[in-house]
Amino acid sequence: MHIVLSALFGIVFALIVPVFRTNGTVALAGGLFGGLLFVVDFLIIAEVWLDRFQMPNRPFELAIHIVFGHLLAVAFYSSGTRRGEPFVAVGR
Repeated sequence: MHIVLSALFGIVFALIVPVFRTNGTVALAGGLFGGLLFVVDFLIIAEVWLDRFQMPNRPFELAIHIVFGHLLAVAFYSSGTRRGEPFVAVGR
């Protein structure tokens, strides 16, 4: 189930990525996306519908979700699809 959800979240992120101009923005958005996943998963869904997830290690889960978002970003700017774009848009 985790693999399927991760793939679906990756697809959602892939739909958002073309909006960003630089790879640095993609990296920042990846971290924010992971944080948003944590909020939705643990602070909304788990609190409302899933009683067994009431005692997770929240700092660890937040960190792991942010890492997941950054790994999504790395997958996008290391795959070559955004090769010609700068990491930061300094002087633009």
